[in-house]
Order: sequence, then structure tokens, then C-alpha cells
Amino acid sequence: MNPDKTSKCDVCATENFKSNNYFYGKQFTVRDLMQEQSYFNGKRHLVNRMVLGWGVVCGLDVMWDEKSRHFNVQTGMALDCCGREIIVCKPYSLAFDDYDNQCRGEGKARLQMQVHAVFGV
Repeated sequence: MNPDKTSKCDVCATENFKSNNYFYGKQFTVRDLMQEQSYFNGKRHLVNRMVLGWGVVCGLDVMWDEKSRHFNVQTGMALDCCGREIIVCKPYSLAFDDYDNQCRGEGKARLQMQVHAVFGV
């Protein structure tokens, strides 16, 4: 399936869907089954994208736990900008310190590169 190149915007740039051609005695190959799955997934993603849009469908509450410095994400469902489903089946905890330290390290490295570029130090 190739996207339609004549579309003027990305939102309307839909794939050209090609359904499987069934007939008696047809020998199914991996390609046939993959084409069928791709066809129905593409149609579902198109409807999700065009009719429903993208964002949180339900759940996915995010709470900050000050004591443990973690973000807690609850179960739920969302749609991404391509119409694909994102499902979180179990609550998820994300440590803030890991990202905070990573960002601080990147910021420090970036500052050192800028100082080196400007002053040659």
C-alpha cells in the first residue's frame, strides 16, 4: 500500500488500500495473509484518525508522587496521530530522577560544547 502522493495535506494522504482477491482453490501464502491484515489495520487506523482524531480516549491519568519522585500513569487508552491504538494495561511508574539527571547531564554537556565553540577552551 502506497500513500496517495496527490494529496495536498498529510491528514488526507491516505493509503491506497488493496484487498485480497479470493477464489476457490487459492493457495494462501504469508504475503496474502499479511496483505489482509494490513488492509484491515489500515482501514481501522484511517477511521480512528479521521473520525475520532488523536488523544486520550479514556484513563491514562498521570499523578506525581512527591515522596518517591515518580510519575504514576494509570491504565487507559489513547490514539496516536496515525490512528494507532496505545493501550496501557497495567499502572506504570516512571522515576523522575533518571530523566532529571539525564537532562542535567545533557544540558551540562551542551553548555560545555558551546563554551568550547565560542572560547576554544
